[in-house]
Amino acid sequence: MRRTFPIYLLLLTCLFNEARGQVVFSEVLANEPGSWVYLEWVELFNRGETEVDLSGWSFIEGGDTTELPEEAMISGRGFLVLARHLLTSSEEMSFERYWGDSSGVWGDAAGESYPAFEVKMSLGNPEGEVTLWDGSSHETSFSWNSDAGGGVSWERIDLDGPDVPTNWWPCPDPRGSTPGWGQSHHDYSPERFIIEVHPEVLVGGEESATITYQLPPNTELTLKLYDIEGRLRKTFEITAQKQIGELEWNGADDNGQLLPGGVYILYATTSGGHSGDKTITIAIAKRF
Repeated sequence: MRRTFPIYLLLLTCLFNEARGQVVFSEVLANEPGSWVYLEWVELFNRGETEVDLSGWSFIEGGDTTELPEEAMISGRGFLVLARHLLTSSEEMSFERYWGDSSGVWGDAAGESYPAFEVKMSLGNPEGEVTLWDGSSHETSFSWNSDAGGGVSWERIDLDGPDVPTNWWPCPDPRGSTPGWGQSHHDYSPERFIIEVHPEVLVGGEESATITYQLPPNTELTLKLYDIEGRLRKTFEITAQKQIGELEWNGADDNGQLLPGGVYILYATTSGGHSGDKTITIAIAKRF
């Protein structure tokens, strides 16, 4: 009689490892809302249909490592949050107080239906990396090199998509983040290249314009300014290509001379992760 037990054991091991490999990062809030501190958190998503036991898994951020507790379970197609400051019994702000019902207990309200646990973390706004490791075969991570904005999280665009930088973008929900639920992951517009200038009319020599932009991951931006006759007057140097950034411009040309009053065209082109172009009209008013 053939012994099939080792084959079944191998099959069960493969299925077990496959289920564990479905757990990924789905959202990261590195820059807390308003002036609050200690409100950073990360969200995990189980892309599989089977519940996964995360007890003993390690959450790693910077020099800190936290082993997840025995009760850390994530259901199939479910979410789980790891927060820097989950609960508080004082007036100090916490994840439960800001995103829950402020009872001082997690899980006692309809909006607290997903598991949440406290871990060690101190996420940097402009850049950072978080890692989750099961102790053997599965490791997943997410890193960022730009500040998504106060109270705005980095969010996985396609929950079932590849674990690559191009599958992440600042959360589009008006609230800035969506811990524990995934509807906003479906709300992304195909056009994700944003550039704005404020103000678009400035007084030469007295005011400056702020150029802000958001780029898809792995995208490079080129900015050039032309006068109304199509002559190149200014090439903006972007020393650090980031997904989110801003430039200050005082109205000067490439030689440092203030441009005369008139209408100018800011021409923005992207390459790499996104390929496209946009134009913005800027007016320099004469000083009287």
